[in-house]
Amino acid sequence: MIWILRVSLITLLALTAMPVPAQSPGALRKLLQQIHFDQHLNAQMPINTRLVDEQGRTVSLGRYLGQRPMILVLGYYHCKHLCDVVLKGLVNSLNQISFRAGRDFEIVSVSIDPRDTPAAAMKRKQEALTRYNKSSGGGWHMLVGEDDSIHKIASAAGFGYAYDPAQDEYLHAAGILVLTPTGRISRYLYGVKYQPLDLRLALVEASANRIGSPVDQLLLRCCHYDPTTGRYSLTVIVILRWAGSALVLAIVAYVLLMLWRERRAVRPAATS
Repeated sequence: MIWILRVSLITLLALTAMPVPAQSPGALRKLLQQIHFDQHLNAQMPINTRLVDEQGRTVSLGRYLGQRPMILVLGYYHCKHLCDVVLKGLVNSLNQISFRAGRDFEIVSVSIDPRDTPAAAMKRKQEALTRYNKSSGGGWHMLVGEDDSIHKIASAAGFGYAYDPAQDEYLHAAGILVLTPTGRISRYLYGVKYQPLDLRLALVEASANRIGSPVDQLLLRCCHYDPTTGRYSLTVIVILRWAGSALVLAIVAYVLLMLWRERRAVRPAATS
């Protein structure tokens, strides 16, 4: 799966017009070998790791957990390419679901660049909120941290990245994580576009069904999460069960209809 993600990353870099690093192919290959986004499902994130929010306050991931699931985004705030596309894709999906940040879930972005400042975090937060039409800012948090803290969080998330000194940029994969209210990794959604249904089901599942409607519960029963793609899809077994049940109901209905018609045909003959 790792090689698939690396190929996807290279494709994304080309699509977003990232300049080719001014270095040898060997050096570039060495950087790309550090990039991965491995699934550590059910792993406990280091929720007490020291970070700083966009207002300069010392916080941790645990500050935003306990009540609601969390969407965790790893990137950096002066990224000119991939990070902005990831945030746009996330906001576009969030705007299409009924759940609201700060009420049903929290969004936390953590910068992988220890040079990022609270001011840079605040600027990126304001840019994100101009696109997200369901929050006044209370449910979206932009955090920065020291290198050690960043590595702890990224390592727990399975998020490998590399600094390219030739371009003064970080190379990394694209995707988001969904955490449970206790800080365990529930789901990964890969890429830069997230289907609203996938995001909604991931949040419902991470919340242990504390949010969502009866329809969401039914969909979770019928859909299977594929960790290789980070997508939900109808399972073949469920489809076959539905088809089998529908066939049985159709046969029963047909038999009852035939019996009813037979009885109606017999009644006039008996009365005569």
